[in-house]
Amino acid sequence: VDEVGGVTDSVFDVLAGPSAGRIQPVDSDRRRMVDRMNPRLVNLLTALGFGLPVIGYLYLLGRYSVNILVGDQWSDVPVIQQSYAHFFDWGSLWAAHNENRIFFPNIIVVLLAHTVHYNIQVEEYLSAAMLAAATALLIWAHKRRAPSIPWIYYCPIAILTFSIVQWQNTLWGFQMAWYLVMLSLAFAIVLLDRATLNWITFVAAVVAGVVGSFSSLQGLLIWPAGLILIYHRRRAWRFAIAWVFAGTAAVVVYFYH
Repeated sequence: VDEVGGVTDSVFDVLAGPSAGRIQPVDSDRRRMVDRMNPRLVNLLTALGFGLPVIGYLYLLGRYSVNILVGDQWSDVPVIQQSYAHFFDWGSLWAAHNENRIFFPNIIVVLLAHTVHYNIQVEEYLSAAMLAAATALLIWAHKRRAPSIPWIYYCPIAILTFSIVQWQNTLWGFQMAWYLVMLSLAFAIVLLDRATLNWITFVAAVVAGVVGSFSSLQGLLIWPAGLILIYHRRRAWRFAIAWVFAGTAAVVVYFYH
């Protein structure tokens, strides 16, 4: 616990640094300890820190996943049925599921139905791929601004994101929507946190926010998260105003009817 807390403290020290350009991390006893360790040992521990969580996650998925519809996943059946009458049936794709707009997950469901006969295990492995991509993007977003931080310091992120305590999401294909939200958030962060933000990159970040917003209710949290990052990086006010406008429009469209 002490070691993980030290890593967390180091991360917050980094985030509290300069708002632009590359971050110069604060030195610490633990950082010097890593520097004094055998490089081969550090590389081995880093590989284990990243590899074991991923292997454990994939083992859980391969060992216990089954190609069976469960719970809310039965609501995908009418969407698939409508897709065979009208491949892009707007009504079924846009319809709210409880409090969630799952427009983009519905599109993925239709594509899976027409390619792999809606194999639930394929959907679950797709979720795992989204989780891996989101984890890599989040780490890259920080490493890009703090290149001197050893890779081993990022292992707790992989240990957290690939934790098997989320087994209910891992083994439930319907939760693919949540993994899509995480991937959208990661893309938005990577794009907004570039050293230089231009309008092309900004629009791409907005697109990521829209995909996350219409994947599940919690996807709307991408907008305040992005606004905090825009403020923290001292971006031009025109980007902040445009981001607020886009987020507000997404919320209005989300809750309309």
